Amino acid sequence: PAGVAAARGHAHVFVGLADMPFVEAATLRRLRSLAGPGRIVRPNCRGRPGHPVGFAEDHFEALSRLRGDEGAREVVAANPRALVTLWTDDAGVTRDIDEPPDAASEAHKTPAT
Repeated sequence: PAGVAAARGHAHVFVGLADMPFVEAATLRRLRSLAGPGRIVRPNCRGRPGHPVGFAEDHFEALSRLRGDEGAREVVAANPRALVTLWTDDAGVTRDIDEPPDAASEAHKTPAT
């Protein structure tokens, strides 16, 4: 909610997860290019929805009502017509790291961009 409040006045906000550092810069640029009024943009790699997810300002109020560890799935689910999917081969949109050794073992799998 605090992050959404800070985004007021902007056309959209992207919600990314800190444990998913392997998203390619090109994917971020493509997501941003798809963002528009009323839209929710989400990457999908090999049939798996990923992050970051972009929300137009129309959805800020719903995002600001989220509490705890709910995530924004309910906002996406409540607005299926707003969802724009970016189909991508970028596995970074679905790959997370949970422990420091994960970062070292995963880093070699993602090409530099």
